[in-house]
Amino acid sequence: MRDSAVQPRKKPVQRRARATIAVIVEAGAQVLTQQGISGFTTNHIAERAGVSVGTIYQYFPNKEAILVALQLTEMRQTLGLIALQLNDTRASPKERMRNAIRAFLDSEQAELDLRRALAQVRVSLPKDGEVVDIGSQAVEMLHAFLVANGLIDRGNRFASECIVTTITSVGERANIHSDADVERWTEALVRMINVHLDPDRP
Repeated sequence: MRDSAVQPRKKPVQRRARATIAVIVEAGAQVLTQQGISGFTTNHIAERAGVSVGTIYQYFPNKEAILVALQLTEMRQTLGLIALQLNDTRASPKERMRNAIRAFLDSEQAELDLRRALAQVRVSLPKDGEVVDIGSQAVEMLHAFLVANGLIDRGNRFASECIVTTITSVGERANIHSDADVERWTEALVRMINVHLDPDRP
């Protein structure tokens, strides 16, 4: 499916329109969780959201576009969770890094059903726009954290990009189905990243 087929029909400008889209996306999440992809229809989503099917089609061309919007919403929420962990000054920088990784992998585990649904309907996230913007925000946020805590030089943005790419790849491709899996991968990533940040350490 082409990227344009899963893009929203129009960008919401008014607060009411943004609220309507948020209600539709949240309803989509509930339908997907409770009924699976087979029950993920615009009729079911409209019923759960308390809006007409016509209202849904004002904003989304099809149910696949709602799936993509749902994934983007999850990505934004995950970015917020990571920011909370990195900014928690009650913990040491290394602990904050570990907690951020754990928060990310927890979110990936929670999104398994959503990712399977996207794969089942053969929809990929658009390769431009907000997806790329969220990825760039993640790199910049991590880079600022590492620089502020003296873990890398400001000019070494590539290191931050490598770390984000590695963590993201693990979240997308590793077999993570339980809390034990999350913990095992968290510890492995922490060890790898610590070596990368402190290569001279024995």
